[in-house]
Amino acid sequence: MNIVALPVSTTEIAERMRLVRNTGREFLTGNSNFITAEEQATWFKDVLHSNHGITAYLFTFNDVDSAYGIVRTHGDKGLLTAVLIPGLRGRGIGRVIFELLIQVAKSNNLTPALDVLKSNTPAVKLYLKMGFRITAESDTTYDMELT
Repeated sequence: MNIVALPVSTTEIAERMRLVRNTGREFLTGNSNFITAEEQATWFKDVLHSNHGITAYLFTFNDVDSAYGIVRTHGDKGLLTAVLIPGLRGRGIGRVIFELLIQVAKSNNLTPALDVLKSNTPAVKLYLKMGFRITAESDTTYDMELT
């Protein structure tokens, strides 16, 4: 599987990340609004010039921008977020991406954690198989931590 993780270190990569993010925004538990290029540029500038504890990657699969992933420090947890473009779901790519994000969190002595929409059954199944456990739930989401 030819997956490359590109650190989001330039405005060009941040823009490519935005395009991928907007393709899967219906699965995001936080802000699922369409993000404009201007909003992404502002976000990237803020992250680049401050210490928000955010590590972001754009993932390519066979040289195509296919996913993005973020690890955000929140206390002793590394909150993981990722979006994979719809046409590539179900191929094991999500597992590879989350393995890398888990590694990033653990290398910073953070407990990997995430939230997921209950309706996103394939993602819930993946996270449970990877060792995450449900720690809390709302009407629409599960909070999960890696055990």
